[in-house]
Amino acid sequence: MFKKIFYFENKILLLILVSLVFHFIAAYFSVGYYQQDEHFSVLEPINYKLGKEATLGWDFFQLYDRSWFLTSIFYSITKLLNIFNIYSPFKWAFAYRLFASLLGWLSIICLINISKKIFLNKYSFYSAVLVSTLLWFYPYFHARTSSENLGCSLLIIGITLFLYSNKKQPKNILFFISGIIFGLSFLARYTNIVPFIGFGMWVLIINKNKFDELFFTALGFTIIFLTGI
Repeated sequence: MFKKIFYFENKILLLILVSLVFHFIAAYFSVGYYQQDEHFSVLEPINYKLGKEATLGWDFFQLYDRSWFLTSIFYSITKLLNIFNIYSPFKWAFAYRLFASLLGWLSIICLINISKKIFLNKYSFYSAVLVSTLLWFYPYFHARTSSENLGCSLLIIGITLFLYSNKKQPKNILFFISGIIFGLSFLARYTNIVPFIGFGMWVLIINKNKFDELFFTALGFTIIFLTGI
């Protein structure tokens, strides 16, 4: 099933693999943070959860309006690494960046798949492939542990799966899974509700999806939304 959605020519596959190498390099050599929230609002709560000294923002103590989702993901990675006696916070941080990078790389594959449907002219499509795989700041930003980065990657994956679900069986299950991914994207970044609304309007007015398709997508999203609460 997924072989069809991710089927590419050899040259495109080579560019995708080159992009993967760049993502590994960016994950390994990146240090620090691009914006302080990606550290103090996502990673520092892990220290707090581990019983270590942590520098936490005012919103953590007074009005913690940050989603638990990303912190719990990285905390789970930390506990997994501890099983293999990996206790270095530098190696933990590399594992976080690698996870974020691989998710971003998967979103690039999804972008290429969407471009294949949108750009009927092959030169436009190949230009989109070149930009998606070789633009230097994609690997850099994908290595960030920020909510914007992971939320956007999940959003792209969710949209791709939703569009793919239109023509495949069992499509209701795929619509449900796309709803779950949309929900995870929302938990990663609450402001993603804005593109959700835009995409929903497109689905209703232009794509004209059926009620059952929208129902299963909304069901998946609602389950994750309630779990987040």
